[in-house]
Amino acid sequence: MDTAPATGLTLALAERSAALSYGDLPDDVVQLARQCLLDWFGVTLGGSAEDGPLILLDLLPSADPGDPRSATVVGHGRRLPTLQAALVNGTSSHRLDFDDVNAAFLGHVSVAVAGAVLALAEQRDATGPELVTAFVTGYETACRVALAIGPQPYLRGFHSTGTVGTFGAAAACARLLGLEAERTAVAFGLAASQAAGLKSNLGTMTKSFHAGKACENGLLAALMAERGFSAGTDAIEHSQGFAATAGGVCDREAALGDPPSGWHLRDNLFKYHASCFMTHSMIDGIRGLCASDRIDVRQVSQVTVHVGELELGACAVPEPATGLEVKFSLVHLAAMALLGRGTAVIDDADAADPEVVALRSRVVLAEDGVSGGPTRVDIALHDGTVLHAAHDVSTPESDLAAQQARLRGKFRGLAVPVLGAARADALLEVLCAPGPPAGARQLLALARRPDGGQATVRSVLMRAGTSKGLFFHQADLPAPGPARDALLKRLMGSPDVLQIDGLGGSRPITSKVAIVAPSDRADADVDYTFAQVDIEGDGIGYGGNCGNISSGVGPFAVDEGLVPAVEGRTRVRIHNTNTGKLIVAEVPVRNGRAEVDGDYAVPGVPGTGAEIVMDWASTIGAKTGRLLPTGSPVDSVTLRDGRVVEVTLCDAGNPVVWVRAADLGRTGSESAEEIDQDSALLDTLREIRGRVTALLLPGADWRRVDDPASPGLPLIGLVAPPADYRTLGGGSAAESEMDLRVRLVFMNRLHESIAGTASISLAAASRVKGSVVASVALNRSADTLLIGHPSGVTPTRVRADTTDQAPYVRFDLLGFSRTARRLMDGTAYYPSAG
Repeated sequence: MDTAPATGLTLALAERSAALSYGDLPDDVVQLARQCLLDWFGVTLGGSAEDGPLILLDLLPSADPGDPRSATVVGHGRRLPTLQAALVNGTSSHRLDFDDVNAAFLGHVSVAVAGAVLALAEQRDATGPELVTAFVTGYETACRVALAIGPQPYLRGFHSTGTVGTFGAAAACARLLGLEAERTAVAFGLAASQAAGLKSNLGTMTKSFHAGKACENGLLAALMAERGFSAGTDAIEHSQGFAATAGGVCDREAALGDPPSGWHLRDNLFKYHASCFMTHSMIDGIRGLCASDRIDVRQVSQVTVHVGELELGACAVPEPATGLEVKFSLVHLAAMALLGRGTAVIDDADAADPEVVALRSRVVLAEDGVSGGPTRVDIALHDGTVLHAAHDVSTPESDLAAQQARLRGKFRGLAVPVLGAARADALLEVLCAPGPPAGARQLLALARRPDGGQATVRSVLMRAGTSKGLFFHQADLPAPGPARDALLKRLMGSPDVLQIDGLGGSRPITSKVAIVAPSDRADADVDYTFAQVDIEGDGIGYGGNCGNISSGVGPFAVDEGLVPAVEGRTRVRIHNTNTGKLIVAEVPVRNGRAEVDGDYAVPGVPGTGAEIVMDWASTIGAKTGRLLPTGSPVDSVTLRDGRVVEVTLCDAGNPVVWVRAADLGRTGSESAEEIDQDSALLDTLREIRGRVTALLLPGADWRRVDDPASPGLPLIGLVAPPADYRTLGGGSAAESEMDLRVRLVFMNRLHESIAGTASISLAAASRVKGSVVASVALNRSADTLLIGHPSGVTPTRVRADTTDQAPYVRFDLLGFSRTARRLMDGTAYYPSAG
């Protein structure tokens, strides 16, 4: 390769840039450019409310809405002078590190170009084809400059997004301005003198600032060149020019030659994890192993990730302290992948996650990998088994329709929390509409924060069993992570004891959420995620499932068209993502809709309704993998005050700790007031829950049992033999009508009836010889357990046979019936960001 100065390279690139027209672009290149813009709007909206862009907005005075030299700030209701809008939007677009990359560029091309060209296109009222042509010009030019200087500047510490990206922004804006080749070369000279960005700032806000400065500086370079400002037209190849001072070669042939695919844009790679792209092959490789081999992280002795020089130079933060640093930590991200943590949004909570931090110590980086190829991962287990993966995400997607569908989902997850569902969908449809692409003004008008500060999301309010909650299509919510959690808490009105500014009902049984989507599993029709929104605290729990809310998933799926409605009765197979278990609902259907009218009564619910039969037989070991997680039907727990209490931990539906009421000096017939106001009893129950959890996790601090990630698990209940008592509604429950009494405490408050999953655990435990539950239950029927709870008596179906292997019981039948009813559907409002 000739490393001598490449005479005329700057001008040659300028000539190519100035000559490109919309008619030169193949159809697939236009489609890819539009997909880049689709992705850019998504990641920019998602990053617009983050700290870095907000600091910039605090420092920069707004422009008058009518100022022709101003441009839109994406995700906000403000306008700024055009250059500063490019700065803020460019910074927002890279803030999540969720934006696309190109291997030839060694960085993020779109975020260095789009913020600049969109601000200028809005100001000049450019057409959609003009916008796309300018974007492609900038993208291709940036990749050619990167190939001219080679990888050495990146390895030395220059961040290509900030340095080379400035040339891309200048090229795009020069093309939009219609500059001829010599003026474009001047713009490149001006860009070269502003190009900056150091990798020492990876893992800080300044990394995303590099993209913002590339946009601002590239736009400024083009505008100055348009006005006649002078600069050298050999700024790349000059002996003291950009290539030489950056420490790279100046390879004219590499820069001017066409890539094998014909266009650099065809090699664009979109990101589906919000971390450095060099970590993605590892993440997907680990996830693939976890999916196929069902890895128990407690059995992992060591994880070895084989990486090369590029990865070690960018992604080897050993102990990340912030979410930004996590994005560049292979060891931390490997632990997150093993634990099934989401990577669509990564924040400071992920850096501090104690389980991730503990597992991270078992991840090592081996410096024997090859950068740019598959990332090899070896997972060694304590039994000597070693699992291997070699994954590569660096091949561009050839199915553009499939890529479009995936990008649409990603966009909605990022845009809906900021714009609301209606506005986000309107922008999405304009971005993806067939025919000529839309102009910048139309796009940016929709990318502003909604007037009035309110955003919207589709939702359904349902009563399911003795619980009530909001039901959502998964596609209508952000991806799992802090943005989704914040939205759900805001919709419920938490944290607030009354939830007065939201849709929650100020009780744990009315502060619940169901998130439903079509399932990719062969054995399931829908995926269902349950969320328990804390009322007074700021937590949201996904640790377990809610049996009552589960009974509403089938009717929701039928009414929303997620499953074909079968007249009479529709069978809905529900994969609960919280536990990984399958539940089957038999939903009565009339005229294509879930039937509501019927004669089935649920204690705690006024009136009667259509019976929904729920089969929970597949939920044994819902969270721990075993019916009896400790291996014993009864365990002794020693409390701080010296008392020894016998308990049974039974994991069916959800893990629940069962305690004899008499052992704690209680009858089992207590009212809500008697339990909720008995702080000593609640403290004791919380301690029992914590100490039982510590039995499963040696070394765990029992005091952390109410961790926000799973504030209600394990549940705990007091059990007692049958007896007469008064119900919450003022009626009576007769000893002869029940097998036992139960008082379930959920989130440190008495449950007004009994959680559906708790009834499954209770029924299963009643058939386990020697358990605390079996010691008080009469078990009058071979296939039903009659449970006396505060609201009345509820039957749970259970039939079991004895076996000769622990836990010496096998269930042929395990389930219950509930009713459910849609109460309201439509649009929920919440304050938008910004």
